[in-house]
Amino acid sequence: TDIEIVAVNGVRGVEDDKGLEYFIDLMSFDSTHGHHHEEIKHGRDENGAAWMKISGQKVYLYNNREDLSKLPWKKHDVDLVIESTGL
Repeated sequence: TDIEIVAVNGVRGVEDDKGLEYFIDLMSFDSTHGHHHEEIKHGRDENGAAWMKISGQKVYLYNNREDLSKLPWKKHDVDLVIESTGL
């Protein structure tokens, strides 16, 4: 069975462009494995939601720790949510 990650919650800083770019920089380099072999693109959709694209796969990035029921899982056609934030 294929698993497709379409959204990640708990990504601090993605609310503004500077924080989003910092997160992408962190994702692009690993102190053990070095630079990611592909460019990680990023942007915002028409509603301002942050996303990154790796190997052609778009993953939306959220930082909602107040009310997890308000995350747009239907928008992303999510079948399974793994809650591991500790909330």
